[in-house]
Amino acid sequence: MGQYTHQKFDEQVDTMRFDRNINKPKISIIIPIYNVEKYINKCLDSLINQTLEELEFICINDGSTDNSINILNNYINNDSRFIIINQSNQGQGIARNNGIKIAKGEYIAFVDPDDWLENSTFEKAYNLAIENNANVVQFNYLEYNDISKTFKKIDFSERLKKQYKLDILKSNIYSKDDFKEGLFYNLDLHVWNRIYKRDFIISNQIEFAHTRNGEDHLFVNGVLLLSDNIHFLNEYLYIYRTREGSIVNTKTFMNGVYAFEDINCFKKFLESKNLFQKYEKDFYDYSMTILFWHYHQLPAEYISEYEKQCEKFLSNEYYKKFKKLFNKKNKFIHKIFSLKNIKENGEKIKILTILGIQIKFNKIGKNKYRR
Repeated sequence: MGQYTHQKFDEQVDTMRFDRNINKPKISIIIPIYNVEKYINKCLDSLINQTLEELEFICINDGSTDNSINILNNYINNDSRFIIINQSNQGQGIARNNGIKIAKGEYIAFVDPDDWLENSTFEKAYNLAIENNANVVQFNYLEYNDISKTFKKIDFSERLKKQYKLDILKSNIYSKDDFKEGLFYNLDLHVWNRIYKRDFIISNQIEFAHTRNGEDHLFVNGVLLLSDNIHFLNEYLYIYRTREGSIVNTKTFMNGVYAFEDINCFKKFLESKNLFQKYEKDFYDYSMTILFWHYHQLPAEYISEYEKQCEKFLSNEYYKKFKKLFNKKNKFIHKIFSLKNIKENGEKIKILTILGIQIKFNKIGKNKYRR
């Protein structure tokens, strides 16, 4: 298998760094930015208003074509803690990797430019990290729906209690050894609700995949595997915005292609750390879950080709499990809602199933049907 290699710094990157008032920041905050002029002010304002002042803000302008760069320039002109990296559009993974390479903080954090934070987020996380000499500190977050304008609490401790019967509030610490299954896909794969010790990230060569979707899985799973423990701060400190047009909510065939690349990157990482054999079952369970999730995110016209790629990608044993998983869930879904084209007595008809009730539509003309 190919070797897992640390990506070299993009030679075409242009870095703008102004003199700063702090010798060494306590936390370097890395923000990949691409065409988010509508949201970026709220995000950056929540950063400059942090109660912990010894911060640096590394903004990677990933080839934005809107007004994002002009907004960034206003901040860098008024706050010496800002650094701007201008690069051609390469995706969040490469943008974040480039930010890590120039980060000077004791800890590193990641923020998405359409999200924002509570003012005390980094002070609370940093104090807990220093108190425990922690490699990682994780906290809860709120999910904000940009359409309904409502908030939803995402409580990590409740998730662990429900899925694993694990109560981390007794010690506020967890590690990979606490989980017998679902290690790589049932946990929180977000990158922005934690802070990470920079030396830990650099020394273990933990980085993001170079794809444009799901690139954070490699980073988060690498952290989980190589950190002896993760300290948990039971407070809602980050606000994650869900919106139309975001990468997560965009359905394209390429997202399915990226899934294969992300999984391959993770496999090479496990092999490079001599961990693949130990976690082989967890790896393939993770692979099937990710591929299955993308299966249902693809536009209908690409599903057949995607299924062929899954068959090539997975071993015969795991492809059978994948199909069994798909057929089981698909059968349940079709009982609730489905729309099928079939022939009955030589005539084309459509059958709509809603909550187990079938309704037939007979063809009466080109692309026209009637009950």
